[in-house]
Order: sequence, then structure tokens, then C-alpha cells
Amino acid sequence: MAKKKRKKWTHYGLEFKIGAIKRVAAGETVTRVAREAGITRGVLNRWRKQYPELGAAGCLPLGARKEAVASPVEMAARQIAELERKVGQQEVEIGFLKRAFERVKELPRRKNGSGGSASTGRLR
Repeated sequence: MAKKKRKKWTHYGLEFKIGAIKRVAAGETVTRVAREAGITRGVLNRWRKQYPELGAAGCLPLGARKEAVASPVEMAARQIAELERKVGQQEVEIGFLKRAFERVKELPRRKNGSGGSASTGRLR
């Protein structure tokens, strides 16, 4: 007995999915839209069902959907974690710059070529 070839999964873009949903909502039949889009009626009907429930996130792959449909508490926790990470990065950068500034201050000052004193950076 010959093995059946498995159909490869096709990933459709968000615009493609929403476009197909809107065509059906505008009055075209599910069968016609599905045939022209090269998808099954079942797939299109699943997208149509998920779209009103979850919005555009319903048309995303499951892994991406979980992130897009996160509760406000989960979203706030993620945002807090991201901000804490950024603050940590900034603390590291500030520490580096402070150490670099201290090393520059410790360097001996050179006189300029005219024999006068080195510039203090102030304008007269």
C-alpha cells in the first residue's frame, strides 16, 4: 500500500485572512471565497468564527494568539518586566560611563601648543 502524501501546512498572512472574512461578510458565499482563495470552507469558517470573538488576534497562529490575547494583568506584567530589563541595562551603561569619566578626569592635562594653559572649557 502506497503512503499518502501529507499536505504541507500553509501559513496565510493576517491581511489575507481578514480579506477573505470581509468578502464573506460583504455577501459573497463561503464556498466561492474559499475556492478562489485556495482554502477549504472549514478553514474559512474557523477564521470567521474566531474573528468576532478575538478580533485580528483570532486569525493569528495559536502561539502568537496567546500573546496577543493576554489579559490586562499579563500584559502589565510583561510591560513591567520589559521596563525593569531596560532600567537594568541603563544602570550598567551609567556605571560604565561614570567609570570612564573618572578615568578621563585622572589623566594629566596637556598644555596646548602656544605655551598657554590648557582650556577649561569656559567661554570668556
